[in-house]
Amino acid sequence: MITYRSHVNFLTMTAVAKAASLCKTLAYCALPPYNTVTTIDDARQVAAELRRAVDELRAALPDEVRNASNGNLSRHLAFIRRNLDNNIPMGCIGDAVDIAERDLPAVLQAFDAWCDKQSPQDAEISNQLAPYISDGQLNAAIRELWVVFKSRMVTAFDLDSYLDGHRLANALFGPSGATVRVLSNSDREGYLNLFKGLYTLSRNPVAHNDLPPNPAETEAVIALVSSAMVKIENARAAVAASNASS
Repeated sequence: MITYRSHVNFLTMTAVAKAASLCKTLAYCALPPYNTVTTIDDARQVAAELRRAVDELRAALPDEVRNASNGNLSRHLAFIRRNLDNNIPMGCIGDAVDIAERDLPAVLQAFDAWCDKQSPQDAEISNQLAPYISDGQLNAAIRELWVVFKSRMVTAFDLDSYLDGHRLANALFGPSGATVRVLSNSDREGYLNLFKGLYTLSRNPVAHNDLPPNPAETEAVIALVSSAMVKIENARAAVAASNASS
């Protein structure tokens, strides 16, 4: 399944591959017969493919990352084009290497940072689930996810430990739920429906059956629950800070 993050990663790796291919093609210009028209034309073609790959990547990036990536990457692409137009292929090997080893990895690093900023993930969930995910135990990761969610919510809102599933969702997000002074009515209603659905469709089947893992569903559920926990606990902390200062 294609996701935004995987799409940008794919486009970045495609551009890196084109830059590596250009390095290889340019290297042939150092071998006899030197600087043949055919070899330079090949390099120009690969350089054009690299520019198209970079253009596709940039088109997919958010404005914040795209604008920040216009420096070294654009400069190196311009140097490559100028040197090839002037039949100086050896003058742009360093630029191609820099694009593959520095510029494109920097773009990907900036994009990953942007993604983390836009979609904050709960640190405890990430740490607790990491061993299961690294071992490919996706169903176990989902089970652990719900253990962490219940434990944190019960403790944070001082609820009875026996609450779980739909009863926990109602105790948290229902009309008189524990988050009534923390979340807006529309947010509580949204979370109530979301978590009831996730318990029914994600937690319960894995908890009670030995089902084949669904990687896409696992990723989506973890992201939803993790993001929701960050928002809920941030809202709770904001209300607590406001009460303390009044």
